[in-house]
Amino acid sequence: MSRNAYGLAELQRLIAPRSIAVVGASPRAMFGRLRGYRLLTGFRGGAGVDLDALADAVARISEFAADFAGEIEEMDVNPLRCGAARIAAVDALITRKGKHTE
Repeated sequence: MSRNAYGLAELQRLIAPRSIAVVGASPRAMFGRLRGYRLLTGFRGGAGVDLDALADAVARISEFAADFAGEIEEMDVNPLRCGAARIAAVDALITRKGKHTE
């Protein structure tokens, strides 16, 4: 996600950016503050997302980022496909510190 798109999404509260590790109940607490929260819980008869699995995925991604904080310049997981039975990171980009290529 480009910096401009990221900023716009943040302003619209579609995402909840965090720069520190989130564990336990913290990811679940973030979900309720998202503008699109109703989509996660089921909307117009659609199945809701497995919020426990989503919270686990967010916590694991966050823990990974924290474990390698000294090596990671930037990390983007987009999209994170969420469903009633499965959470899947479709694409991810990790930029290592000092490893920039132009």
